[in-house]
Amino acid sequence: MSPRWIAAMLAFTASLALAQYPDHPVTMIVPFPPGGVADTVARPVAEAMGRDFRQPVVIENKPGAGGGIGMAQAAKAKPDGYTVLMALASLTVLPEADKIRVLAHWGDVRLVTLPDVPSLKEAGTDVQYAQWSGLFVSAGTPDAVVARLREAARAAANDPKVKEVLLMAGSPVQYLDAPEFQRYVDADAAKMAEAVKRIGKVE
Repeated sequence: MSPRWIAAMLAFTASLALAQYPDHPVTMIVPFPPGGVADTVARPVAEAMGRDFRQPVVIENKPGAGGGIGMAQAAKAKPDGYTVLMALASLTVLPEADKIRVLAHWGDVRLVTLPDVPSLKEAGTDVQYAQWSGLFVSAGTPDAVVARLREAARAAANDPKVKEVLLMAGSPVQYLDAPEFQRYVDADAAKMAEAVKRIGKVE
């Protein structure tokens, strides 16, 4: 058999595998403990995506290191779409000499639990901040799989039950598809980095 025919057969086999995605359960890593914001968002979304996939989407909480442990596991996962990460924007912190120093928080006034931490507005930076949640997969995941995940995520975001649950939890849904979400995250990261710079360096 010629190499051309072998290549064609391999391409057909790969396309067939993608067409059947997902053919077994998908794991959704939540890098924070059960009951937190990410977990509250992840559970109804995973349930709705599972209905769309006709395969379970299983929540796996991997807390630790401010979300770093779960994020690292998701980044190292095989890029096949069977491991997704539910990530969110978090309080900005920087490590310093084996401890964590909170630089600022996003409210208008100081928190009772953090009386020595200024708000960004108090520090002279008037920032409007939104606590977003988003789904991520490891680099190299096939485009067809990413497209299927986006389709399921969009359906979950428009699911009345998901909207109701998240609205009751104080997290109304505003869906952004991958290109728009990427632009939003990039702009948000740049804005937060500038805000932290204006507050001052950690010594």
